[in-house]
Amino acid sequence: MFATDSTAYVWGIYDGSGEPIEMTPSSYFAEFVFSRNYCESTIIGVNRIIKSGNALENITEMFPGVKFVEFHIPGGEKDSLEELDWGSLRLGFEELDGRLWLTVIQNSRWTI
Repeated sequence: MFATDSTAYVWGIYDGSGEPIEMTPSSYFAEFVFSRNYCESTIIGVNRIIKSGNALENITEMFPGVKFVEFHIPGGEKDSLEELDWGSLRLGFEELDGRLWLTVIQNSRWTI
C-alpha cells in the first residue's frame, strides 16, 4: 500500500535551495499535501485557480482535459506577512472508461 510504503521517492525540489525533496509517501503528504486541514476551507473553486503565488500554475497545461477542485484557506490581514500564509489544495480528475479518476494532487502556497 502506497501510504505505508517505506521507499523514499524524489517528489521535486525545495524552493530556494534546489535540493531534492526525497521522502516516503506518508512524510511527503504530511508536509506538502495535508499541511493544513483543507476540510475547513472557506473558499472552494471548481476548474478555476483561486489564488496564485509566484509558482507556475500549469495544471491545465500539464493535464489537458483535467477537471479540478481547489480548496483554499486565505492568509491573514492584508499588507502583513500573515497575508502570505495562504494555502490551496487542488484535486484533479480525469475521465477514463466513463469514470473519473483522481490523477492530480497539487498543493499551492507562497514560496520564496
